[in-house]
Amino acid sequence: MGLQGCSSINTYTIRSSAVVDYIDTNMDRSKVAMAFVYCEYSNPISRSEVDVLSSIIQQLVQQCAHMPSEIRAFRDRYAGRVSRPTVEERIGLIRLLA
Repeated sequence: MGLQGCSSINTYTIRSSAVVDYIDTNMDRSKVAMAFVYCEYSNPISRSEVDVLSSIIQQLVQQCAHMPSEIRAFRDRYAGRVSRPTVEERIGLIRLLA
């Protein structure tokens, strides 16, 4: 979900928070996973593709009752390595968790 066109950051944050609160309150959380990303305009790192995807993955994994074996294998494959997962691999994890 993205909200654009708000005249101020505070208005945007309040509207976004209201939507998240509504979904959290009114949806069956055993059937719905929710991830929310806040990108700070003045901080380019918070807007990076990798940072946004990683945040979504982390939030979705935290909502799993049991971590899927594919997620454990992915984590183990990159643990302690210098190389990082590709954007495509990260998107694949989100699809797996969705």
